[in-house]
Amino acid sequence: MLEQHDCAAASVVCRRWSEVALDELWRSLPSLLPLFELLGPLDDTHFGCDLDPDIVLTAKSWDTFKSYAARVRSLTYEDDREEVEDEDDVSISAGLIMRTLIVHSGEGILPNLRTVRWNVNHLGLNHILAFCPSSLERMSLQIRTEAASVDELKRLLSSLTSSLINRLKFFEFRADFFPDDNALLSTALNNFIKTQPNLLELQLPSYCIRDQAIVSQAYHVPSQLRSFCGELVDTTRQMLRMALDELIRSAPSLRRVVLVRSGNDFAGETLRLADFTPLLQLSEADDIKLCGEFQLHLEPQEIQKMGQAWTGLVT
Repeated sequence: MLEQHDCAAASVVCRRWSEVALDELWRSLPSLLPLFELLGPLDDTHFGCDLDPDIVLTAKSWDTFKSYAARVRSLTYEDDREEVEDEDDVSISAGLIMRTLIVHSGEGILPNLRTVRWNVNHLGLNHILAFCPSSLERMSLQIRTEAASVDELKRLLSSLTSSLINRLKFFEFRADFFPDDNALLSTALNNFIKTQPNLLELQLPSYCIRDQAIVSQAYHVPSQLRSFCGELVDTTRQMLRMALDELIRSAPSLRRVVLVRSGNDFAGETLRLADFTPLLQLSEADDIKLCGEFQLHLEPQEIQKMGQAWTGLVT
């Protein structure tokens, strides 16, 4: 595969090389700015980057935009305006996105998008709804506390449900909400995940939850899942066992499990095989990691039992 500068050079050699090189050059976008700059110079306004109000967009301008947008397969969106170090880390205004959607009605702005990574500080929470075409398979969301309340996030997940039902193969969610909001957050996420039965990889945020029923609900995952990552904060051994019970019961064919047990309440506690016995049911597992500040005590016969259960384990 050619480097970016090589693709750029190849794109001006001849028409045949140009199409192939441009496809590769625009396959993955680190920002929306290069795409929207095709329409004209962008001004950094209080509401995000937008076109100068005096710019008149012609049909040819939109055709050029569409031809490049159709090449994009992967998009990273960074809305971190309070910590901007790179001009690519700013957002496109909602007005410009809505204007573009009107022109792209029915097909979406990026009709062939497969992967989207959305890192939201505040302005771009709902922008992602404009980038959920039928081709989308992988989604990563990182939401900062300043970006939204749990209620706003619940509305977003509800809207995403209607756009993405039965489509995702990979879903990652990261957030730094306060522990008091974790129960509501986990319920909203669980309702969304239920609409994605074809998920193969799932990464949940850090949860600090005391209610056993909610923990069990949060760790009920799609049955086809092959890879799971999660974190439980200040959880008891009993709660850890319950989470693993539900995880393995709902997804018995998991091949990779990474579970972090963090927090200070039980730091230094000794765990035994009985605390994570459900993992022994994963006969096809090749990667199992149980991480945290705890001691692990295993008898020789328990180590032998683990070896017999995980014959294909690599890590």
